[in-house]
Amino acid sequence: GLPAANKVVTASVLCADACRAEAWATATLVAGEQLGPAHLNEQRLAGVLIDADGCIYQTKAVYRFVMDASPAGC
Repeated sequence: GLPAANKVVTASVLCADACRAEAWATATLVAGEQLGPAHLNEQRLAGVLIDADGCIYQTKAVYRFVMDASPAGC
């Protein structure tokens, strides 16, 4: 396939089911930095995306796994 038409370079999703986490990470990578986290938030999944500029996008659910909850951004 062709590369996704967005700036996301990596997407990680935390989930009890590894197959579900992998599927959502791939879907999030393709959806991009705006729609990806929104879809994960709808599913209440913890996820982090990083774009080519180094900007970090986090879902609300990720904060329960973070020791130092620094704000996301560039």
